Amino acid sequence: MATNTTIKTQIQKLVPGQLVELFNLVSPDGNTSYNFCNGTTNSGTMVAFGGVEYSPVPVDADGWEMSGDGKLPRPKIKVSNVLGVLQAEVASSNDLVGWILTRRRTFYEYLDDSSSPDPSAQFPIDTYIVDRKTKQNREIIEWELASALDIEEIKIPGKMAMGTCTHRYRNYIDGAFVDISNDETVTCPYVAATYYNDSGGVEALPGDDNCGRRLRDCKLRYGTVAILPFEGFPNIKRFMRGR
Repeated sequence: MATNTTIKTQIQKLVPGQLVELFNLVSPDGNTSYNFCNGTTNSGTMVAFGGVEYSPVPVDADGWEMSGDGKLPRPKIKVSNVLGVLQAEVASSNDLVGWILTRRRTFYEYLDDSSSPDPSAQFPIDTYIVDRKTKQNREIIEWELASALDIEEIKIPGKMAMGTCTHRYRNYIDGAFVDISNDETVTCPYVAATYYNDSGGVEALPGDDNCGRRLRDCKLRYGTVAILPFEGFPNIKRFMRGR
């Protein structure tokens, strides 16, 4: 998608205006979606763009830029968990892994209720897939996103084939683990008191325990057991390249 002509003109101005980021998060089947952005309009009303309203939820996202070596970006997005807007959905929908996140960017003056409303005035749309949840506590929930070309998922009967594990890992909340022993929505059976971060490093504090959802993270936790409880397809990219 090419950059809109109005946007090109705007960014060439000495003072281009206030940039607005709008996020849409939708389930793989398209039946559930959330629209949110950082804040409200100057008059305190809900932000609307192209007839779509966006709820005010503190959000921070970075890592959208393409690297010099040509690797596809893997942005991270943090959404406030203070009001628990997404908490129930995260608990019931496998941490939202596989959900589709869309980012739209425009300038404040082109919003529906602003001085020059124009739903076509936006930067190229960014669309990514939620690859894994990297952090959750009382303040924030954080996910790592991936391009559909990076995940290279396919569907087999009854299940989406992804390289990362689809188990819902435990969370450390309010001084205790929410794990498979006390919450039926947690599916990963790991309950040991040895903690690792999502890069595989050892951590001293339980609150820093996060699974990277890769096969090596499963091996790190379970060692040389006969059958790992890994729920993913680690060779899916190799298979896709050979199709």
